[in-house]
Amino acid sequence: ILILVTEYPMIGANEPKRYMNLMVDFAFKRLFGQPQGADLLVAFLNAVLKREGADRIVQVEFHNTEFPSKDAHDKTVRLDVLARTNTDEWIDVEVQVAPQKSLAKRSLLYWARVYDGQTERGKDYGILRPTIVIQILDFVFVHSTERFHTSYHVTEDHDGFRLSNELELHLIEMPKFRRTVGDIRAALHEPLQKWLLFLDADQDPAIREELEVLAMSDPTMDKAFNLWEAVSKDPENWAAYINRDMALRDLNQMKREAREEGLEEGKLEGKLEGKLETARAMLEDGLDVVRVSRLTGIAVEELERLKEEHH
Repeated sequence: ILILVTEYPMIGANEPKRYMNLMVDFAFKRLFGQPQGADLLVAFLNAVLKREGADRIVQVEFHNTEFPSKDAHDKTVRLDVLARTNTDEWIDVEVQVAPQKSLAKRSLLYWARVYDGQTERGKDYGILRPTIVIQILDFVFVHSTERFHTSYHVTEDHDGFRLSNELELHLIEMPKFRRTVGDIRAALHEPLQKWLLFLDADQDPAIREELEVLAMSDPTMDKAFNLWEAVSKDPENWAAYINRDMALRDLNQMKREAREEGLEEGKLEGKLEGKLETARAMLEDGLDVVRVSRLTGIAVEELERLKEEHH
């Protein structure tokens, strides 16, 4: 008799409601990166970018989030959510749970791939549209300010005027937000803080209760809760979410152990990326995930995710 004990029980008909942690990329993409959640993404983007009136985003179309490597020495870039807006801007939204010293470089790489991805053979540079990268971080990266939301453009060093609006980066640091948010009810009246509280709602029953009250008079928040519940209740989604969450924990543990061994972050990321690329190649050649896991040391759950992304 085999008894499997897990901290992630499956949802049954009589089980209390369980919600995915929206700071796990799988859950975030299921809610904000699918057509049924397009209006939620629109509301979130307007809150982050402070768009009002005629400048508001009113519609988004979702695009492929994978940018394959151009040669053997290039990196394959996989984004969380990529959308083009009715204002003709390209916006990439990422959630990051593990601390990364190279986050600035990673953000610029994501921006560059999306910007370059707009080019077409024989077309001039006039087709290129402004590109925005939004990073939602579950760690502190910017130590020069206690503001939880910082934004960046290309500006002239002396007078500070912008060279162009083509590049725009936003960093949202959740630990700072949690430290600074005071009265939850007051925070709900500020659009961005409302959505950040929503991202944290699975961790804090008090936040969830206040948001549920708000949802009674806020159609967008009401839809967010209903869709979040539906996505979390689906058995296949829940299983995939648990696998992804466990894979992220394993990856974070590998990073912690590597740091303890004194391995530099750049070398660590290169090593991990190399293992993932090797695993992808093995899966593409038809090897089963159990064998690939045994050969590479990568968890079966993470390999299943890679296999799903490839298809």
